[in-house]
Amino acid sequence: MSRAPDLREAPDLPEEIRQAALDANLILFVGAGISRLLGMPSWAGMARKQLEYLRDNGALNYSEIEQLSALDPKKQLSIATQIADENDIHLDLTSGLTGLSESNSIYKSIHCCPINIHENTSAA
Repeated sequence: MSRAPDLREAPDLPEEIRQAALDANLILFVGAGISRLLGMPSWAGMARKQLEYLRDNGALNYSEIEQLSALDPKKQLSIATQIADENDIHLDLTSGLTGLSESNSIYKSIHCCPINIHENTSAA
C-alpha cells in the first residue's frame, strides 16, 4: 500500500479564511482527488468492480464488459445499475469504499500536525 503524503508544511492561511474558521463560517469543498489519497477506488475502478460482479452473477459476459469499458465510467455504472435491476441483482456500490486503514491513511498525517488558526504567521 502507498504511504500518505507528509502534511507537516501547511501554507499560510489568508486572514479571511482564518476568521471564517474562528467564526464557524468556513465550509471546505474538497475535490475528488482527496478520496484517492484515502485509498478509495477511481470511478473506473468502481465501475469495473460492478461490471465484474454482474458477470459473476450471469448478467454480463466478458465480451460485453469489454464493450462497456470503452464508455465513461459513470455511464458504465448507470448501465450496470439498469442491467442489475433488469436481472433482479442487488449492486452494493459501497462495497469497494473501504479506503486505507487508519495506520497508513492520510488521517494520521493530518492529526500529527494541527494548524493553529489563532496564530497569524503572515506579515501584516
